[in-house]
Amino acid sequence: MGDKPSLGDLRKFTDRMADLTVELIEGTSGPLAAKLYLTPPSPVSGQGHTLMLSGGIGLYYYDPIPTVTVAEATIHDDLGPLLANSLRNHGTLQTYAIIRPTETMRATVLGASSQTVTLSGSTIWAEREILPLRNVPVIRPTLGGDHNGGEHGGAGVPLRPDAIAAAVADAVRRWDVNPATDAFAVALELDRTLDYTLLLQLATGLAEFAKTLPAGRPLVAIIGRDYAQAL
Repeated sequence: MGDKPSLGDLRKFTDRMADLTVELIEGTSGPLAAKLYLTPPSPVSGQGHTLMLSGGIGLYYYDPIPTVTVAEATIHDDLGPLLANSLRNHGTLQTYAIIRPTETMRATVLGASSQTVTLSGSTIWAEREILPLRNVPVIRPTLGGDHNGGEHGGAGVPLRPDAIAAAVADAVRRWDVNPATDAFAVALELDRTLDYTLLLQLATGLAEFAKTLPAGRPLVAIIGRDYAQAL
C-alpha cells in the first residue's frame, strides 16, 4: 500500500494480461489463467481467424497514444492504453489478421451492453422516466386451476378474477411488502397453456388487484410465457 510502480512494472503487468488474452482467444489455459477464469476455456479456438477489438482498449489499439511515462499510460486512471500497447506488440497477436470493425463503442463489454441493449417487441414501450426500476422485490402468488374453479392442471387457487386478486394480495402480505410505499413485481408462474377465457380471467384479476394500489403505483408483472400482448 502506498508504493508507486514504475512504468516497467506496469508494462510487465499488461504484457502478462496480453498473454492471458491470447490464451482466451485460442481456448487454452495456463496456470495463471486457470486461477483467473470465471468460466472454462472456450471449446472453439480463434487461432487462425480474423480478430477485431472493441471498447476503449480497441480504440487505443488502432489509434495508439504515447505511453512513455506513467502519467501518459494512466491518463484514464487505469492501464487501458498500456494494455492496448502490449496487445499491439504481442508476438503471437502480430501473426493474426486484425482488422478495425466498422462500428465500435468506446466502452467495456459490460458498459457497452448496458448502453446498447434495448427493449424490443410489439408490446413494449417506455419512457426514460419509467425504466429502469431497481431493487424491486418479486412476489410469487400461488396460481393454478382452471376456469371452472377446479384444480385441474396446477396447484393453487383457481383462475377466477376474485381468486387471482386475493392470491396476489396474499402474496404481498406474505412478502411483507407495503403497497403504499414499496415497488414490487408479481411473478405469474403458470405451468399450463392459457386459452382466451383463462387469459381474460387472469387479466381481470390483475386489474382488480391494481385498483387497490395507490394512484401512480405501477403494476409490474413478470411472465414466463409469450402472451404479454394478449394479457
